[in-house]
Amino acid sequence: MTAAFRTFPFRRILLPTLLAAAAALLCPGGAPGAPPIEMIEPAAGGVKDEMFEWIIGDESPRQMGVDGYRENEMVLKLFAAMQYRFTGGRFRDEPIRFRMHFPSKILPGKKYPLIMWLHGAGESGTDNHLQLAHMQKTAWLLGGRREIPCFIIATQCPIGQDWDQTETTEGKDDSPLTIAEEILRAALVQYPIDPDRVVLYGICSGGSGALRFIERCPGTFAAVGTCSTAFSGNLSRFEHAALWGFQCDGDGDSGKSLQKLVDYIDARGGAACLTILNESTHDSWTASMHSGAVGWLLCQNRSRCSPPPGEHYRFRSRQKQFRLFGLPALAIAAGLICRGIGRSISFLRHCGGRHLRQEP
Repeated sequence: MTAAFRTFPFRRILLPTLLAAAAALLCPGGAPGAPPIEMIEPAAGGVKDEMFEWIIGDESPRQMGVDGYRENEMVLKLFAAMQYRFTGGRFRDEPIRFRMHFPSKILPGKKYPLIMWLHGAGESGTDNHLQLAHMQKTAWLLGGRREIPCFIIATQCPIGQDWDQTETTEGKDDSPLTIAEEILRAALVQYPIDPDRVVLYGICSGGSGALRFIERCPGTFAAVGTCSTAFSGNLSRFEHAALWGFQCDGDGDSGKSLQKLVDYIDARGGAACLTILNESTHDSWTASMHSGAVGWLLCQNRSRCSPPPGEHYRFRSRQKQFRLFGLPALAIAAGLICRGIGRSISFLRHCGGRHLRQEP
């Protein structure tokens, strides 16, 4: 037996086979835990500090390319292309692709917060790009001198499907939310993520998906941020939640349902507020990023949550700001300049007249 053990075929072929068979007997369902996440393409990086200023100043959520609309390419460079194999519903070992941002430096023994980003209906698809379309306002947190080290996972919901919509009624469902939950569980095992600092951020339909995510996994998330979101779930699931919601006052009645949730959380000692924006559009996420919602989320912890810093943050677009403040300021400045010029002319005339009178 000793001689056989030392032979090449036994050590390199038969021994691993026997060990694998023993593992299969001990764990009939395979190795414990979710399958690992694979990196398909690393983040390109190379975004310099001065580029972040340009990204933040870009007002257009998408840029036109030869293949149609796409996200800001500089933001894309901050995210790696990842893959997770999912089995459930109509899927069997299906490769699910998503985007993931990593801290620029990962220190040994240290764990970092994680943001689960849920996009809106306009960014649905399977290209693994569009879900990043509205992230440029948050880019300054992801790199450069002001980086807040964190992980971000951005999965993508297929076109025509809601986040909690499944295509099967038997066994484990195959909804995008179930897939995102499995990816989250795998990431918590595979990467140095602090389980007490996992937060959700959802815009539009992704905001509704984020609230359903909390209902499905109560106690998992430290806080949630929503933008332009309606709520129709179970209030009792949010007793100890931390929430900061943003709504435009001209965007239908969706804010009323979210206000009920905020009032429920506040009445039970939670940390929640609804920020009403003086806008008639659907876009409340731009204001939320300007007001520091993402920074607030990254500071939250399941054991201790701080209240959101503002309840009625009135955000106005640059055009409105200019009309409200810029034009009056220009008019006042023009008036002061004209008044100064008039006084100068009068003074010169006065001095000239005195000089003429004094000549013999």
